[in-house]
Amino acid sequence: MSTHRLQRWAITLMSYQFEIQFRRTADHSNADALSRLPCGPDPEFDRLEHCYQIENYDTLINVGLLQQHYKDDYILKRVKNLISEGWRTKLADGDMDLLPYFRRKYALFIRDDLIYLQTDATRVIVPQSLHQSVLKLLHDGHWGIVKMKQLARQHCWWPNIDNDIEKLASQCSVCQIAGSSPKQKYHEWPKPERPWQRVHIDFAGPVFQSMWLIVVDAFSQFPFVVQLKTITTIDTIAALSAVFSLEGLPETIVSDNGPQLTSDQSAEYCARNGISHVKTAPFHPASNGLAERFVRTFKSSVQKNIDDGLSIKLTLVKYLATYRAIPNAKGKSPAELLHGRAPRTVLTLLSAPPNNNKPVTRSTKFSPNETVYIKHYGRGPKWVEAVIIKNLGCMVYIVKTSNGYVRRHQNQIKHRSSTSAENNSKYIL
Repeated sequence: MSTHRLQRWAITLMSYQFEIQFRRTADHSNADALSRLPCGPDPEFDRLEHCYQIENYDTLINVGLLQQHYKDDYILKRVKNLISEGWRTKLADGDMDLLPYFRRKYALFIRDDLIYLQTDATRVIVPQSLHQSVLKLLHDGHWGIVKMKQLARQHCWWPNIDNDIEKLASQCSVCQIAGSSPKQKYHEWPKPERPWQRVHIDFAGPVFQSMWLIVVDAFSQFPFVVQLKTITTIDTIAALSAVFSLEGLPETIVSDNGPQLTSDQSAEYCARNGISHVKTAPFHPASNGLAERFVRTFKSSVQKNIDDGLSIKLTLVKYLATYRAIPNAKGKSPAELLHGRAPRTVLTLLSAPPNNNKPVTRSTKFSPNETVYIKHYGRGPKWVEAVIIKNLGCMVYIVKTSNGYVRRHQNQIKHRSSTSAENNSKYIL
């Protein structure tokens, strides 16, 4: 169709009449943003944009990696300058992206070229390029929103981290498929006064091709999981004895009315070890709510990790390791409540420990070039002459004999009085 005909052509559409007229491209004042760039190339912007598109890192996220990504984070570099030079009383209009940091300015400090937020715990501020990778660490084990937030409040922070955690948990298809119903409330047991005072036990299964004995401490909620071939009284007592050999005998055991737990052998075992056995009401599993809840958590969480491609052995190890290290609402993990110390995990590598390492000087019994006797394990005399060449630590030494160099422990060396410089010289380098 020619231009002349386009100028005169009119169509009727939806009861409206349109008249199309030709207009040259040079007469257009606006260009669409998708076809024309407003300015020339910007290599720095392209490099940062490419960096932020990386969502996950297979390498270990530690202090060194955080320091590298800090160099490319424009916002955190400005925050570091403001911490070093001093915050202004009011942010400028162009610095409103620093408002979350400005509101916490008195809790921010720099250590090892990283910015930390001091709250109930010392939390490292993660650069934007590593947000998704750290979120993946927090979600390791497919824990829910509450436990992920509790874990983050012990290790890391960035603006809107709670919203990012909620978004990740709500978008995890594995968690959505395996999600459980809302928790129901029951009358609680008396709060124990100390660790391992009262433990709740229950059986899970048959599930994952086995039966499982669940043992949970009421004070710390620290769990033990024992895989069983059968759930006879003998196997149950053996599994409990293995757990109690690690943590000691509890004062009270709470269980249901399973036949292996109500037998004469079970009663004799508890009486012989001074354990009070409390049995819940028949057909009312909610009375043993702590163990019942843990059984549900155990089944759900292990199934999530199996769906994620892990074997049952690796899944059980990951489940127990992560569960025992996740802090509760008061910031204490089950491992810390039971054993009195926080466990070391890969998330603790996000924060550099305070630089309070002092050199330790250790005295050694022998010095280089000292003449000694060393234990001889071949034919001939039990002790042979040698000279100390150098010490490896404070207990192990490299010595030279007439047959060459050997390594000996301090317990295999004894002093020798030098008789002549000529005899000694043949051993000294």
